[in-house]
Amino acid sequence: MRIMNFCSQCGARVAQRIPAGDNVARYVCDACGTIHYRTELVVGCVPEHEGAIVLCRRAIEPRHGFWTVRQASWRTARRCSRRRHANRSRRR
Repeated sequence: MRIMNFCSQCGARVAQRIPAGDNVARYVCDACGTIHYRTELVVGCVPEHEGAIVLCRRAIEPRHGFWTVRQASWRTARRCSRRRHANRSRRR
């Protein structure tokens, strides 16, 4: 991950810490409160079940409580894939 020194919203210095309601360290601007979510590649899909689109309700900011399609960074997707592979290996 690239090092970030300044907020892209207001230009103030940012600090790296875990925001409230999150579990990952992010760059946060103390001046304007912007949380900077940095990912290399974002992947997503539109899952369908019995003819309806499956949505998720966001549990963290930004847009806490809003409906969205499931999303993850490429790094998260690879981590999930490795876990799934490890679980399959244990079942054998």
